[in-house]
Amino acid sequence: MSNIRNVFYNTLTQIVSIFFPLILIPFLARTLGPEGLGVFSYTQTILQFFLVIGVFGLDVFGQKKIALDKSCHQKTNQTFSNILFLRFTLLLIILLLYIIIISIFFLNYRIFLYLSIIYIVSSMFDLTWFYIGIEDYKIIASRNVLIKVVAFILVLIYIKNIKSLPIYILINGGANLLSNLLLLYNIITKKIITFIRPNIDECKKIIKISYPILLFQVVTVAGTLVTRLLIIKYLNTIDLGVYDTILRMVLIIVSLICSIPGAFIARLSVVAEKSVESIEILLGKMIALIGLFALPAAGGLMCLSATVSDIFLGSSFPNSKIILFIASPIIYFNSISYVVGSQYQVYCNKVEQFTTTLIYTFFIGILLYLFAIPKYGNIGTITVSLFLEALITNIHFIRSRKSVNFYKIIVYNNWKQLISTLIMCTVLMGIKKANIVTSPYTLLFFNILIGALIYELFLLFFHDKCNSQVIKIFIKKKNFLV
Repeated sequence: MSNIRNVFYNTLTQIVSIFFPLILIPFLARTLGPEGLGVFSYTQTILQFFLVIGVFGLDVFGQKKIALDKSCHQKTNQTFSNILFLRFTLLLIILLLYIIIISIFFLNYRIFLYLSIIYIVSSMFDLTWFYIGIEDYKIIASRNVLIKVVAFILVLIYIKNIKSLPIYILINGGANLLSNLLLLYNIITKKIITFIRPNIDECKKIIKISYPILLFQVVTVAGTLVTRLLIIKYLNTIDLGVYDTILRMVLIIVSLICSIPGAFIARLSVVAEKSVESIEILLGKMIALIGLFALPAAGGLMCLSATVSDIFLGSSFPNSKIILFIASPIIYFNSISYVVGSQYQVYCNKVEQFTTTLIYTFFIGILLYLFAIPKYGNIGTITVSLFLEALITNIHFIRSRKSVNFYKIIVYNNWKQLISTLIMCTVLMGIKKANIVTSPYTLLFFNILIGALIYELFLLFFHDKCNSQVIKIFIKKKNFLV
């Protein structure tokens, strides 16, 4: 039952984190516009580069370490104290460097970057890693619901046009800070942890262990930053706003899909200490869950890309329909890559393997973007992004083949879901050509309803095991991991 509750609360957290941004996309597209969203995307990417260095991979290390030590209260206290001390110290140093660097090199965007300092302060008090480690997703979910609702209302009230961008930054940053302070308040009032003096020798070991995690996170953010720098250089902030908004729409769906296997992060850390067979069984269940939702989501979005673009973005986002169509398969590749890379390789002590894969694709990506962006604009940019996601996923598969045959796991767990998705897409394309419904909102609702029904019927016809288990969870509250 605890696993079911964790999946529920983790999924609720993601739904809340996804629902409000998703609802806000058409609002922000029409108030801040592609230019305002482009500036926000660019400044946030610069900020994230500094944040990743400051956090130093401690989130990932902390989740894993707390999950292993949670049975011993003394060890948990020491680990928590060490990580909190390191996090606060490193982020304080990064804050000083951030202020100096943006004051010298980013004069055009300086005001937005100064306002973003609140995000760094907020990250100092972020204890989400601890709650994930002890598998207490309830407090994370309840906190997110409250804060997201407040932030959502404030955005609707105060964001009027592109001049409201500074207010938008402060609302989001302030919401993050308040959210993290609530987690800290919960720990203090309930005395979940006793803060003790940090052990300097252990802190040094943590830094050494976390360095490979930092490296792959830096490479990931650096790739995002370089892409946006090239779009700014060869195109403009409007094109960046179009690209980033569409990619964000896709990644919102990815976040929701990955929230389900994401609840098994702590469990994977423990299973990694056991047999390879145990790991393969858990990975098979994760990939089956990913395929169950990611394949129809990717296929459905491709079929409905024109309608979704009209509803969410409007006419001020050039080439948005074709860009969204091309971006849709990223949902599946990114979700699978999350399980294979961010979960299996990171939590099963294969961080170096994961990092080198990202480094290879980072340099390949730069070369491809340098060719595609000036010549083909945003269509070239999103095409390269899709290619890189597929490339990363396949390299993960190939480099893991000696321990886990992911191709075999994918075929075994996803083939019925893929066929059902193709049948669903065929029907949806037929509905589109028939032009039965003219209202975009009615058309979207009708297609989602029909698509989901067809997909589920064919899963039942093929006796898809994962689909049957998910149904049993809701009907009989059966544990998915059994």
